[in-house]
Amino acid sequence: MGLFFKRNKNKKDADFPDIDKIFANFEKYFKENIQKDNKDKDEYKDPRDLDLTFYPYYIDFKNGKRIQLALEISQFYRLISGILLEPFVQEAWNNIKEVFRNDMDEQELFRIFRSLIFISLVSIFLEHTSQRMTLPYLIDKSTWSYDVYRNELFNGSLRKEQFIELTKKMLDYLYRENFFDKFKKYIEQKDEESD
Repeated sequence: MGLFFKRNKNKKDADFPDIDKIFANFEKYFKENIQKDNKDKDEYKDPRDLDLTFYPYYIDFKNGKRIQLALEISQFYRLISGILLEPFVQEAWNNIKEVFRNDMDEQELFRIFRSLIFISLVSIFLEHTSQRMTLPYLIDKSTWSYDVYRNELFNGSLRKEQFIELTKKMLDYLYRENFFDKFKKYIEQKDEESD
């Protein structure tokens, strides 16, 4: 993960501030808002256990059909807090504070830094996902494509070995026919139309 900062090699790294102190404003907000709602329902959920789902990307097709990417994050604040406690992240934060302390107060710097960590996490996760969702990987190394073929969506009946062999033959044929270039252009066109 690449974080952009200017490193001062002569500076001794300061201690990372206590996470609970940094999150005090957020915990106060959630205790006053979300926790109140939960108490009305006779249930308590720690605000740090907040589960999030958001939809960073979608493409619309004709007649209301859509494909969209949903990202689910369990225990969002605990996840971010855990990442912030990693030594290399603490080092980056200390350097950010040193380099940018005259530009903004520390609390706002930390909000920006924390949001950058989150955006980087999502970006790296999606990059990793795209590497594992390539056609060759899905056919050779993943059970996902076979599971999809076998489930109620497609009701496939071949054994895994037969499925892989025939799928590879189809892939080779479709690559030779430039099918995937045409399919990619089709998807890109739909993406442009859905903006």
